[in-house]
Amino acid sequence: MLAWCARPAASALAVIGVAAIPELVAALESPRQWVRVHAGHALGRIRQEQAAPALFRALNSPDYLVRTYAGNGLDAMGLLDEILLF
Repeated sequence: MLAWCARPAASALAVIGVAAIPELVAALESPRQWVRVHAGHALGRIRQEQAAPALFRALNSPDYLVRTYAGNGLDAMGLLDEILLF
């Protein structure tokens, strides 16, 4: 995925929803920063627990925006509280 099309592509995948989760999870491993950022944002917008394992892993990303979107997505699902309570 080219960096300039990462945002519209990730937004379209977020609209598709659950069926797009495997592609977005794979995009979180992209060598391109903006692909990872927009994939994390889209996964958070989908708000399905199927995406939670990938979002938890993304909390360890060296990229601040990936971590932020992963945390926002987990928080929207009510799953971030679980990790913060320990």
